[in-house]
Amino acid sequence: MRKVLLGAVLMLVILLLSALAVMRLGLMPVNADGNHSSVEARIMPLVLHASIVRHASADTNPLAVNEKNLKAGASTYKEMCVRCHSTPGDNPSVYGQSFHPPAPQLLGGMPNYIDSQLFWTIKHGIRNTGMPAWGSMLSDDEIWQLVSLLKNSQDLPPSVEATAAIGAYSPGLLTALTLYSLLFYVVSRLAFREGLLTNRVALVCLAFAGLFYCGGCLTQCVQSLVTQRKTMIKVNIRYPNNEGT
Repeated sequence: MRKVLLGAVLMLVILLLSALAVMRLGLMPVNADGNHSSVEARIMPLVLHASIVRHASADTNPLAVNEKNLKAGASTYKEMCVRCHSTPGDNPSVYGQSFHPPAPQLLGGMPNYIDSQLFWTIKHGIRNTGMPAWGSMLSDDEIWQLVSLLKNSQDLPPSVEATAAIGAYSPGLLTALTLYSLLFYVVSRLAFREGLLTNRVALVCLAFAGLFYCGGCLTQCVQSLVTQRKTMIKVNIRYPNNEGT
């Protein structure tokens, strides 16, 4: 019996020393662009879900699910969440996919979590994932509005969908503007060659195409800057002079 105990203690010491050696020698990969191990990919989602279920309360959403609260949630989502988690119907965010693990697209009903669990996740964040604790920047009502949006994201009124989409950076829109301006340019040049347009009218058309494209790009930039400014205002309100960080 004594030999068995000594063997178990020795094995435990060896395991601890091995783990310490792996950590101290830098053998654990920490790069965000690496691949998950199969063990990590299977275990971590289970650990995450179990921890959230354990720590979240059983509270129900105190806010009514109406257009006003859904629009407010969509506005907050657009300002705070869209860069990582993308917008309804869009491809996954390139920025969000650069995290390890990648930031998921949230607008799918979130069937694995109840309202209070989503509220806890948003408020307290998830360590070592890039998901911040929004409780320091958003009020409880704003978080509950986000929860309402996420849980009802598959059946949103058109006005709410528009609120969530407007202001988000849209490569598709810039592509459409580019193609439209290029088409306008080609048609104007052909019409000028065929004598259908005078030189002055052709120049005006080409200038209009350029202004149209530049105006679309400028609008996208302004909307992006406004969104970032609103985010910083929220942070400064919660943390004046960087206090509390």
